[in-house]
Amino acid sequence: MREITVALAQVSPKLGEVEENVRSMCRLVEDVSLQRKVDLFVFPELCTTGYECGVRFADLAERVTDATVAALSQCASDHHTHIAFGFAERQKVESVIYSAAVLVDPEGKVVADYQKVHLKGEQRLIFRPGFRYTVAETRFGAVGLLV
Repeated sequence: MREITVALAQVSPKLGEVEENVRSMCRLVEDVSLQRKVDLFVFPELCTTGYECGVRFADLAERVTDATVAALSQCASDHHTHIAFGFAERQKVESVIYSAAVLVDPEGKVVADYQKVHLKGEQRLIFRPGFRYTVAETRFGAVGLLV
């Protein structure tokens, strides 16, 4: 196994401003990538929406096939890196929302999608718990997602 470079991003997303937060995340990836090669960028839970959106998560939740994941997939492809990030995910049933994380690879493909299993406190009022753990094989080894 080879040595890898991981960039852990601590960001302050604007509540409910998904497009602006995603642009900010992509700028950060670009700025850091200009300085050095990074194999994996890791962003926090719910970094695309902000953490305290309450009932607004119903309007902010997206599918893996929607614009947010597409934009960050393109960013990963543009900078030849992996990006892991948290977002509010909606799947087949409109009313079901998960606190989720996605890993996209340098080709811009989603290689892992994880829904938070262990919800705490008020999270249980907004999100449904996931039921499985996710591990993806990457060029530098296995990567597991947890929220």
